[in-house]
Amino acid sequence: GAQGVAFSPTGSVLVVGVGTTLKFFDVTTGEQQLEIECHVSISSVAYSSRGIWAVGGSRGELKLFEPPEDAPDDYDEAVPLRLNRGGVHDGRRRSLQTLCFSPDGSTFAANGCHGGTYVDIYDTETGDLRHQLFRLKSYSVKAAAFSPDGKSIALGESVSFRSGGRVSLYDTTTGDLRRMHRQSQAPTAPPPA
Repeated sequence: GAQGVAFSPTGSVLVVGVGTTLKFFDVTTGEQQLEIECHVSISSVAYSSRGIWAVGGSRGELKLFEPPEDAPDDYDEAVPLRLNRGGVHDGRRRSLQTLCFSPDGSTFAANGCHGGTYVDIYDTETGDLRHQLFRLKSYSVKAAAFSPDGKSIALGESVSFRSGGRVSLYDTTTGDLRRMHRQSQAPTAPPPA
């Protein structure tokens, strides 16, 4: 089944990660336009406002693809971008489940290979690591989202269903923790009336 979905910046294309392939669908017609073999077992997909898409693998692999500048909708000619630091795909064989781009597409966040305890923030253009946000080993990052201005990133973390979790807000320029909200345990259902 689908392991990741993302819309193109124009909203005209939906990218779906299935197995080791990316499938590109026309949103209006529902027809598949293209299929690209990524050579990784896909666990997440993200799309940037700049037209770059990212694929996270079940063994911690991370691949970025960029269509040619002169043909931004030519997905078949997309070229893989190189990361200058292998923090996300260092062979620890953990599923890379959280990927997201900043609203302007200049940075992206990825986690997973360290058991979900790290979130790496990269420069999209250079592939350089900007920050590595370390979380306590007992917590696992399950979700991430940049603020509309790209100056903050929120991380949704959990220990287990019964133990609760927390949401942490970080400054993307400095990597500093701004705020944290803890939920000591999972909410319980209200008593029957």
